[in-house]
Amino acid sequence: MNLSEYILEINNHFSSILRMISSNNNVTLEQGKLLLCIPYDGISMTDLSKELGIDISTLTRNSQKLIDKNLIFKKNDEFDKRKIFIVLTNNGENLRELLEHSLDLFTNKLFDRINVKERESIETTLENLNWHLSCIRNIDS
Repeated sequence: MNLSEYILEINNHFSSILRMISSNNNVTLEQGKLLLCIPYDGISMTDLSKELGIDISTLTRNSQKLIDKNLIFKKNDEFDKRKIFIVLTNNGENLRELLEHSLDLFTNKLFDRINVKERESIETTLENLNWHLSCIRNIDS
């Protein structure tokens, strides 16, 4: 197996786990990812679509479902009325914390199987990989 295949397989495993956690909390995988990517002070629709790697139209559909569930709301930028921000409601913040907690429980369960030295190595490797992927995405966008 080459590196691309490992990354794809890890992504598939993680997506499956996040789908299960999201489903247990009455949201879809995509809605769960969306909630997890919204900072507590909100984010513009444009920035969120770039972060998630999805089209604005897809983000609009998914965000409307979360608005209907009272998990997020939209607000216009006070300086540029064309810019729309997505902000978590109190219910959205609570669900986001629940999703994060569930992911933390899963991660702890996973790392209980791995010794401390390997865990530190994996964390450092993932941090570096994430940083380099971020750099490449920023160059290519």
